[in-house]
Amino acid sequence: MNSFLALNKQLCFAVYEVSSQMTKLYSSVLQPFQLTYPQYLVLLALWEEDGVTVKQLGDILGIGTGTLTPMLNRMEAQQWLRKNVANKMNGVFIFILNIKHMNNSNKFLMP
Repeated sequence: MNSFLALNKQLCFAVYEVSSQMTKLYSSVLQPFQLTYPQYLVLLALWEEDGVTVKQLGDILGIGTGTLTPMLNRMEAQQWLRKNVANKMNGVFIFILNIKHMNNSNKFLMP
C-alpha cells in the first residue's frame, strides 16, 4: 500500500482522534450534571446570547435543527432552559436559560 494513504499519515484522522479525546474529556466532567458535550455547547451559546431561536442556535453551533430540536426538548425536560413562543403564527420558539442556571456558569469546570 502507498504510505501516503496510510491512516496514520492522514491529517483528517489526527483531527478526528483529537476531537474524540476532547469529547471524552468533557464527557467525564459533564457527567455529574447529566449533560452531553453538545448540550454543554448549547449552554455556552445561551450564556453568551440568551433568547435565541432554534435556527439561530443551530447557526451558532453548526448543528441542524433536526438534531437540535430533540436535544433542546431534553434540556427543557431537565430544566436547563425553557421554551417561549416568539411568534404564534409561525410557531417560532426562543430558548432561554432557566434563572437558576443563568449565573452558574462558573460551576462548570473547564477541563
